[in-house]
Amino acid sequence: MRKYALLLLVILIISSFFILDKTYYRDSVEFSPPIDTEVLRIRNDSYGGGHFDAKRKNGRRHTGLDILAPVGAPVRASKSGWAVRKFDEDGYGKYITVYHKGDFTTLYAHLEKTNVRWAKKVRQGDVIGWVGKTGNARYKGIKAHLHFEVRKGSSFLDPEELL
Repeated sequence: MRKYALLLLVILIISSFFILDKTYYRDSVEFSPPIDTEVLRIRNDSYGGGHFDAKRKNGRRHTGLDILAPVGAPVRASKSGWAVRKFDEDGYGKYITVYHKGDFTTLYAHLEKTNVRWAKKVRQGDVIGWVGKTGNARYKGIKAHLHFEVRKGSSFLDPEELL
């Protein structure tokens, strides 16, 4: 009988590691703000508004949300997933893309520096980079901000509605 009790105890201990691993990466909410702030302040300057879908000079629409933050402010993963680090593409400057379950992707752009390696698993709330002025945010008239995008498949979603 002791043998079976010991075997059952070992099985319970081993299975608890699998359960803890899965819950460790579970999100507390759907999406959380990527910047530590009570109120999200959105960029609005001579270069245009930072709200989702704002009109641009060339007829384009803004695909994300420009959240004002000082250079060096920590940027956190809005949702758990797999991070990929990339650089200087489409005016984003240094940026990170995080892939999430359910075909969601978040993008964090204009970073000063990043804190992830390629294909690194990140938890919601982990610091993945720091706000900078890279890409098209480097212009003097543009205030320091994080450009934050949320996509479902190939469709852009309004991040403000999800935060």
